[in-house]
Amino acid sequence: MTDKPVRCPNCGYANEPKNHRCKRCNYPLREEDARASDEPSRAAIANATVIGMAAEIDPWDMDNSRPVHQQVPRNPVQSDERPSSSKPQQALSQKHAESTPGKMPKKLDVNKTVDPTRIDLFDKHSIKLIRLPKDGEKEVTLEFEGESVILNRANCDPGNMTITSREQALLEYTDGAWKLSDRSDLHTTYIRVDMPITLKNGDIVLLGNRAFRIEVPGS
Repeated sequence: MTDKPVRCPNCGYANEPKNHRCKRCNYPLREEDARASDEPSRAAIANATVIGMAAEIDPWDMDNSRPVHQQVPRNPVQSDERPSSSKPQQALSQKHAESTPGKMPKKLDVNKTVDPTRIDLFDKHSIKLIRLPKDGEKEVTLEFEGESVILNRANCDPGNMTITSREQALLEYTDGAWKLSDRSDLHTTYIRVDMPITLKNGDIVLLGNRAFRIEVPGS
């Protein structure tokens, strides 16, 4: 069994892996659960965009903290009035269109909040490192994702003894940008200078194979 949240195919809610029905709308999460049920619950129908009820909110905006009966009307189709011909009729599910022609689902009254689980699952930051080739080698692209990545010999260049086997450097995504920090015991993580860089007191500059420490008077 996977440890990842199980997305409800009906409303998009992130359920615990052990759940067989959606915690929000009670919709079956797996095929075997769907076969065991002849018809989805009324709450699932009222909440559905996949089924075709065309709810007037994004299912990701559903408020996970509220009980289902507070998020959707008890009876999604109550009015006997036909919609005005001047307004476009919203899509109905095939089942409801056949049984109650011309009836419209009521607008769902919910709090529009962002589901944080959606951000965790889908908004991942990625970065690529291109390993430049030496004689006889080919260029290799290394891809990483997440909020932070530890770079070491194993995931950068296996067999290269100049790279620390434990933690050579740290890549972190903070304040909308990737940042690099040295983690090696011998401080052997460098950035090649290709544009003017402001120096501060205590910076180490590598010229060839010789390191120099910067001291700025008055700093």
